[in-house]
Formats: sequence, C-alpha cells, structure tokens
Amino acid sequence: AFAGYTACSFEYLQASAGLRLEQADDAQDFEATLAAMRTVGFSLAEVTNVLRVLAAVLHIGNVQFQVPARNSEASEVAGVKGPEASHDLAAGLLGVTQAELQGVFCMRTMQAPGEGVIRMANNIHQAAESRDALARHIYHALFGHVVERTNRSIGFKEDALFCGVLDIFGFEFFKTNSFEQLCINFTNELLQQYFNTFIFENETQLYRDEGISWASLEFPDNGEIVALLQQSPGGVFPMLDEECFVVGGTSSSWHAKLVRAHERHPNFSFVRHLQNTFVIQHFAGPVTYTAEGFLTKNKDRLTGDHIRCLAGSSWPFLSELFGEPAFAGGASPSNVQRERGGSTPSRYTSFGQNSPGSPASLGMRNFESPNGTRVTRAQRNTISNEFRNQLQDLMNQIGTTQPHFVRCIKPNPQSRPFIDASKPDPVPLLNRRSVVEQLRYQGVLEAIRVARAGYPVRLCHGDFIAEFHCILEDPQLRKRLSAIQDEAIAVSEFLSAPQVEKLLPPREASNGIQLWAIGRTRVFMKQQPFTVLRAAQARVKQTSAVRIQANWRLRSAKCKAAARFRGLITLQAHFRGSLARRRAVWSRRDRAATGIEAAMRTFLVCSRFHRARTAMLVIQRWSRMHPRRRRFVQMRLHAVRIQAWWRGWLRRIRMRRLPQLVLHIQRHWRGAAGRRLAWDHRLASIRLRRAVRQLVRTRARNLDHRRWRQKMLDMYRGPKSPKAPEREKEQSLKDYISLEDENRRRETEVLQLRSELQRLQWKVERTKS
Repeated sequence: AFAGYTACSFEYLQASAGLRLEQADDAQDFEATLAAMRTVGFSLAEVTNVLRVLAAVLHIGNVQFQVPARNSEASEVAGVKGPEASHDLAAGLLGVTQAELQGVFCMRTMQAPGEGVIRMANNIHQAAESRDALARHIYHALFGHVVERTNRSIGFKEDALFCGVLDIFGFEFFKTNSFEQLCINFTNELLQQYFNTFIFENETQLYRDEGISWASLEFPDNGEIVALLQQSPGGVFPMLDEECFVVGGTSSSWHAKLVRAHERHPNFSFVRHLQNTFVIQHFAGPVTYTAEGFLTKNKDRLTGDHIRCLAGSSWPFLSELFGEPAFAGGASPSNVQRERGGSTPSRYTSFGQNSPGSPASLGMRNFESPNGTRVTRAQRNTISNEFRNQLQDLMNQIGTTQPHFVRCIKPNPQSRPFIDASKPDPVPLLNRRSVVEQLRYQGVLEAIRVARAGYPVRLCHGDFIAEFHCILEDPQLRKRLSAIQDEAIAVSEFLSAPQVEKLLPPREASNGIQLWAIGRTRVFMKQQPFTVLRAAQARVKQTSAVRIQANWRLRSAKCKAAARFRGLITLQAHFRGSLARRRAVWSRRDRAATGIEAAMRTFLVCSRFHRARTAMLVIQRWSRMHPRRRRFVQMRLHAVRIQAWWRGWLRRIRMRRLPQLVLHIQRHWRGAAGRRLAWDHRLASIRLRRAVRQLVRTRARNLDHRRWRQKMLDMYRGPKSPKAPEREKEQSLKDYISLEDENRRRETEVLQLRSELQRLQWKVERTKS
C-alpha cells in the first residue's frame, strides 16, 4: 500500500512533507514505534491491521471528484481507473467494492417526512466533506482501538486509582487564527478557570484550617470569557452549531450574527476594516480570529451510509471495529443532521445493537408530541459540540482528582541553552520579555499576587523556631523555649521576647492589617517582618561566621608552626644522613677503582700473549699450505686436458651423424606435405564437378520453365473462348503467379551456385599455384 509512495504523495501529509528535522531519522522512529507496539502486546497481525488502516486513510485523502457530464449537481470519482488508482486502493484496503465506496462519497440517504427514505446526489463540495469525514472517523476509531488495546495490555481498570498526566498547549496566537486555535484557547480558558478556582479555594481552606482571619480579595476570574464562548444559546460555539444547520448558512452570516449579539460585550470586539474577523479578549490577551472556514471545519459529515459500508466490510478487523458495541461506547451520541427538508445521520452510536435502518441506528430520538403521538426527531451534532462534551468529561474527571500543577517556561524562542556554548563558562540564554509573558499568560503572576496579598511567608512552628532561634542572645531564654512542648506557645514567646520586639515593627499596621499571625500548625507573615527577621538572622550568622573564622585561622596558624618545626628537624636529619651516605659512596668508589686497575693490567698482558700466539699459528699454516697448493694446481691441469679430449671426441661423433638425421626429417616432412596437397586437389575437383552438375540441371529447368511460360502466355493472350469458364482463367492466373515466384527463387539459387563455383575455381587455382 505504501510501495512507491512518499510523504509528498498524500494530500493529508503535504502540509508537513516539506519539513525536515536535522536530527530525526524516520526509519529509526518507525522501528521504535513497532518495538513499542510489540512491547505492549500487539501481534504481527494487529500491527499489520493498524498500518493497513493508516494506508487506507491516506489513500482516501487522495480521492478527487469531478462533475458528471449529464448532472451538474452531482459528483463522481475523478482520475485514472485501475488497480493503482487511489479510490481502488482505498476500497481494496477497506474490504469494500469500488461502487460501494463511490456511493458513500457521492450519494446520501435522506429521511423525508411522509416520503420515506430517498437517495440524493452530493455535489463536489459535499462529496469532499463526506470523504474527509470518513477518513477522520476511521482514524478516530483506530486511535480508540489502539488506546483500548494498550489499556487492556497493561491491565488498566476503570475503578482503580490512577496517576494521570495532562499535557496541553498554551494559548495560541498566530497571524491567522481559525477554528482549531479557538478550540485550543477555549480549553486553556477552562483549565485556567479551574486553576484560579483551585488556588483560591486552597488559599481560603488553608486560612480556615489554621484559624486565621483573612479578608477575601478580588481574584482573577475568566468566567465571562468562558460564558461568551460556550453559554447557550448566545455563545460563540452554540451560535456556530446553529449556523451549521441553517439552510444556506455561511461563515459571513455567522460572523454578522456574532457581531450583532456581542458587540457590547467587554471581551468581544471586531475590526471594521478587516472583514470576517473578530477579537476575543482571552485571559492571556486578545486574539483575532478569521471566521472564514469555521462552518466547514465544524460540520460533521459522517452518515449512516458510511457506518453501514464500513460495518459490512469483508475485512474482519474493520467490520468488528465499526460493528461492536465497544466502539459505540467511546463515540458521542448518534445524531442526524438536517439538510434541505430531510435528515442525514451524523454520528453512529450503537453499531451492534440496532438494525441499519432503524431510527436508533440513524441517531433518532423519540419524544411525545403535544397531541400524544410519537415523533422521531433528529439529533444535531458538530465537531465543536463533541469537543465541548469531551472537554466537560475531562473537567469532571479532573474534578475528582487531587491536581498538582507544573508550569513549563520556555527560556528563549531559539531553544538554545546558552548564548555561546563554545566558551568555557557559557552564559545562559534567557529572554526576559518572553518569560514574563509566559508567566502572565499562565496566571502565575496573578497567583503570586494573591499569595502576596495574604501572608506569602508560611513556616511550620518547628521550622520557624529552628530557623530564627539564633537571634536570641540570652542563653536562658533559649533553654526556656526549647523546654516548651507546645510549638505555638514557643513561637508566641519568641515573638514577644524584648530583643525580637525591638527588631519587628508593630504587629498591626496603620491600615489595620496584621503583619503576622500564629496558626494551629504554621506561622503566617507578611514580607516586611520576615525580611527583618532574615536580616537579623544574617547578622547573627555573619558574626558567628567571623568568630568561627578567627578561631579556625588561629588553630590553622598553630598547626602550621608546629608542622614547620617538625619539618625543620626532619630536614636536618635527612641532610646528615645524605652526607654520610655520600662519604660511604666515595669510599666504595675508591676500592672499586683499585680493583678495576688490577683487572685492566691483567687484561692487557693476556691480550699481548694471545696476539703473539695467533701470529705464530698463521705463519705455520702458510708454510704448510704452499707445497700442497702447488701439487693441487698440477693435478687440476691434467684433469682439464683429459676433459678437453673427451668432449672433442663426443662432438666429432655427433657431427658425423647430423647430416643423416637432417635428411631423414626432410624426407618425412616432404611426404606429409605432398599427401596433403594431393588430397586438397582431389577434394577441389569433386566440389567443382558437383557444382557444374547442379548448374547444368538448374539451367535445364530454367529452359523448360521458359518454354512452359511462353506456352501459357500464348494461351492466355489468344482469342477468348465464349464457353471458357471464368474460374479456369483465375486458376491459370494464380498458377502463373506461383510459377513466377518459383522462377525468382530458382534464379536466386543459380546466382548462389555461380558464386560458389567461382569461389571453388579460385581456390583450385590457388592450390595449383
């Protein structure tokens, strides 16, 4: 399914196909993904099924549509036909026929009041929306299956305690903001509202538990922004859903309704010279949205035809995926979208429990009309509605947990740790403006402001006494404080000590606000008295540190002096020992020199003796060698003469026999050459006679053919007999043409034989010469 394709070959991937990451390896990432799937328990068949569904989704995105020749309001699949076409590949991968898949894209089932079920054609735009809805929901079903399979593999239980991590994007603000940015920013608004409420409630609960009186302050609240976006019926999302089901509704009409409904809202505005744009004042700041394309992105074009087509697939994996109740449990409620007096099912809910044609399977809901009759009404569903329902489920689940917030701050837009990492001591790269904006957008500054408005410093009683008891100079007071069992009373005694009262300002400020308070388990302080205590603690610690440093330096100096004295004694001992060892070395050297002189003299005498002896032996050898060498030279001369005579005799015998041998060789060679030449003459004459006979026979046949041809021509050109049948004339003509062909063939053979004859004659002449 992917052979011969690249990322640029698929429409759904072309937006990001041109991006290249420097340190990314697609093959390695794909291997890691497969390894992760095998780790959580996916078999080879399941991995193949997942990849097949992904291939089908990508090929569905490549399907294009065109207007038929006889119906301008309809549509049909465009492009080449055959096994390599995207439509045929997608149908094969999904396990459905090409006609069924084309019918799902280009047709829709309508439930007309009083007329039953009818089939209507989709135009090109509707067919494209139907195609994208099918691809989106197939991918959604696959994603749900992978999550469910992974949870089942790791033994996840719905009613068990869990520790979850929610990782979301921050507020998005691009040059052009559309439906996706509004959904993301709405999510951040809800989470920010929950964060503000959680922080405020924790702050209030802490003061209440500690028994501290605290005046409630104004807390940042984005409830108006959340109501502007989701409150029914005048919110931005409800109005967008309503416009999707209005006949002829467009993004421009929805924008106009928004402006008329919210032009006086403090968090909503619009720019007159920018058409189809509106501004929402979010918690993080104003964001300008472009209304163009909102309706198209919000509509959900999944119909019952899609579900029935996929549920009837011949591929068991896909038919089970869209046919089992488990899929329905993860989907939103079934809805039917009203279109042009009819209704089209938008989301399938209970795939395995209702028949394909029943109202429940098409997303219908029964209710009592005023006259007591049962009426089936279509439910409406859109992408924003489903998104808000899922977001509400998420908020409900978060509300049942004990949250902890981790705010991630990006230090710089370049994503680099240092300004210049090549330097030995690099400086961190910190963009202060970007960091402050992130802190403001995430509500951290507001949370800090609220904390500072109350008592920002909170210390447990024991930690407070352990931290600041060093300020007290009276040792008796320290002992009395350490003897008190109740830590709250100990803190009160500490703060009422005369030395501490001199340092701290009055407990109640001029505006009536208390600067500190003692709770049941903690001490609460404003920043001013805490700073004073910190400064006093720093002074005491500095004085103690100076005293400790003086004592340490005195002890270090004494230790250094004692070490220098011990070192001097050791140095003298080492010097004296070195001098004694040096004298012993010189004494040993004198004794060694005397021994070396004696050995040298002995060596020289022995050398002279050995040289004299060697010279005498050489003289004796020369005197004995001279007579024997002269006798050896004479014997060698006699041997050379004998060898010369013997070799001459052998050479003369060989020269006498050489002419006879040469004549014998020449005789044998000339006989062989004569026999070979006679055989060549005989063979050439045989070939010449055979060629002459063949040429004579061919010439005779040619003369006979010419006489017969002349006879036939005379017969054909003679007077026409009235009784001669036309059939005989045609037969004669055919015979004449065949004979002409045979004549040409034989003439070609004659030419070949003549050339063969000439070649043989030339060869015979060359042999004779």
